[in-house]
Amino acid sequence: MDYMDMLAKLGIGNAHPGGYAGTLRLITHFGFGHGQSVLEVGCGTGRTACRLAAMGCRVTAVDSHPVMLEKAEKRAAAEGVQVRLVTGQAEGLPFPDNSFDRVLVESVTVFVDAGKAAAEYLRVLKPGGLFLDRELLAAGPLPAELAEELRDSYGIARLRTAEEWRGLLLEKGFGETAVWDHRPMTPQLWEDVVMFPDPHQFADKDLGRFPTLWETARRYDELMNAHQSLFGHGVIIGLKRQAEG
Repeated sequence: MDYMDMLAKLGIGNAHPGGYAGTLRLITHFGFGHGQSVLEVGCGTGRTACRLAAMGCRVTAVDSHPVMLEKAEKRAAAEGVQVRLVTGQAEGLPFPDNSFDRVLVESVTVFVDAGKAAAEYLRVLKPGGLFLDRELLAAGPLPAELAEELRDSYGIARLRTAEEWRGLLLEKGFGETAVWDHRPMTPQLWEDVVMFPDPHQFADKDLGRFPTLWETARRYDELMNAHQSLFGHGVIIGLKRQAEG
């Protein structure tokens, strides 16, 4: 079982570095609020999208995994919020140019062609729009064996440093870039388990039939913990230039 299928079956709402605690810090710091048109790319089971909708944002959420979208739809119904759910890929977003005030991403761009995805994020933003992407970051060059394991087992083609992310955004045409909330990795996201339990996780009922699921989860945790000093996470920020003339 691959990593994304594992997350879908478990129904995990915030598997990204920093967890739901990090999501709440981001939402609060950047002032998401009523009336903003927000695109979440790689919405998973919809926990962040539904939170934004409850705050009054006009939320469109896209994901390529059908089980994730099914669970996001169930979550939105359970929470009584409106979220437009769309099937799509980060490298080819099914929306017109200049559609959204903000584009939000949480641990998606490392799993796709980052250059193509960044160009798409910029394209669908309105002039002056804000791009925010929390990703796993490399603290520096990774050992070749570790980079291979990340690629082959988890689909992370390349893990960039914070400065490499900023350079990529500038290369694709963003006017200003920065990195916010840059933190080292921690071995356990206890904040999510204890402080922010998810009442709408919707884990599949047949998990016992999939022993490889638990093996995938165990291997990922062991890999992150064993190389903790080589990783960090943070929010990559990109601002689209205002329209000229």
